[in-house]
Amino acid sequence: MANIILRYSCLAIMTLLAAVATKAQKLIKTDIAIFVQSVPQLPCLPEEVHRRYTKTTKHGEEFSYNEALNPPFEKVNAWIADIHDEEIKRKIRGHPRKDMSYKVQYDDEKLKLMLRPPAGPLALKKAASLGPAIKNIVSRLAELEKNFDWQSYYKQYDGFQKELIQKTAQWESKNQKLQDEIPVVQTEYGLQKDEKKQAALSAQMIREKTLFQNALYSRHCVAWSSSFQKYSKSIAVLQQLLLQINYGQQLSPDTQQLLLPLMADVQARALESIERMIWMEMILLERGEILFNEQRIGHFFMRK
Repeated sequence: MANIILRYSCLAIMTLLAAVATKAQKLIKTDIAIFVQSVPQLPCLPEEVHRRYTKTTKHGEEFSYNEALNPPFEKVNAWIADIHDEEIKRKIRGHPRKDMSYKVQYDDEKLKLMLRPPAGPLALKKAASLGPAIKNIVSRLAELEKNFDWQSYYKQYDGFQKELIQKTAQWESKNQKLQDEIPVVQTEYGLQKDEKKQAALSAQMIREKTLFQNALYSRHCVAWSSSFQKYSKSIAVLQQLLLQINYGQQLSPDTQQLLLPLMADVQARALESIERMIWMEMILLERGEILFNEQRIGHFFMRK
């Protein structure tokens, strides 16, 4: 996968896309809980990102997460595409876009479907007149559905980005102010800023920048890990429930009509949440590598 450049805030993208209703998805009879365990976890320090995903070649250092993250990303992405394929193609046939390629429109429609309204509330209403065993299953599925809230994590990410911009602007303002206060002294080359004081200030400001960047990156990592673990645990519970009821195969036709679409929809949301988290992990890994290199350059000049 090519390097990712996040051009727009995740929250802004979600705001622009309208949540839409969709037909029943397919139910995948695969243990997705085992698959989720194969997704590498996000390192919480820039130097750990560099150590884990950088190898030395004859051309120098090469940073890449492709080997580790592309396989699970492509697998979950293929599952999601297959789940929504019929609906996406129907929408494209009905409203083909001349301003974008087929693939771009396909991905756009897929993301819109990922922002569909929850299915649980309507299913609970339909299950009100059914027996307690079925109502219990519907209730459990509706509760699990709430856990796959990747949009909430993306809002957190936008908050972190805004904080980073603010802290960087404050740091730059402070750095400029202190640089301006360094006295000018007479040297063999004429009047120049005091070299020792300038070097000491540069070292101090590099340390300050490293501290707030690493602290914020670590908070990014903790938030990502917390959300990923929540989705992972919920997927394990969902998988156990699907196995208990044998993917709904032994239910009566009327019960299947209610339960199968809900089961498939919740499973689809689980996969979508993991896909979104892997995508964000790629973005954060690139951010971690950029931080590592910026800090390595800064520390090099501190030693001079």
